[in-house]
Amino acid sequence: MPTFTCSCCHRSLPVNPRSHDQRFCGQPLCQQARKTQWQRAKLTSDPAYLQNQREACQTWRENHQDYWRQRRLKRSLSEATRDGPKNMASQDVNMDTLAGHANQQCFLDISKEYMIFPLPIGQGHVDGMSVNMDGLRVKFSSITAT
Repeated sequence: MPTFTCSCCHRSLPVNPRSHDQRFCGQPLCQQARKTQWQRAKLTSDPAYLQNQREACQTWRENHQDYWRQRRLKRSLSEATRDGPKNMASQDVNMDTLAGHANQQCFLDISKEYMIFPLPIGQGHVDGMSVNMDGLRVKFSSITAT
């Protein structure tokens, strides 16, 4: 049986008898590469197709003017919750480590801001319930009795 080598994944596979000039296999990644290659060739050889694509992109941009602003906002918010707020002078504090040092004076510099993150599910339990929350930004301050 004749075989061919896929232009994308470079695997040697049997030729499909219904395809005369097979260069790509049926894997989704290889089919995406085939489509991309076809589109590039079509854009360079067919001016009407190129004009149609430009008009479609322009229409989409007019109908979705705030798309990139919303995407950037969503991305910055997801990064902030994953990594903590950017450019903030804070430290990560695990409250379990504070419990063992409750009697020590000056353990925390209370003039700073801290980020408190609960333990991931399976590691932190409160009354038998799993804890899964975003980090909290807190600032400690001293309370003086007068």
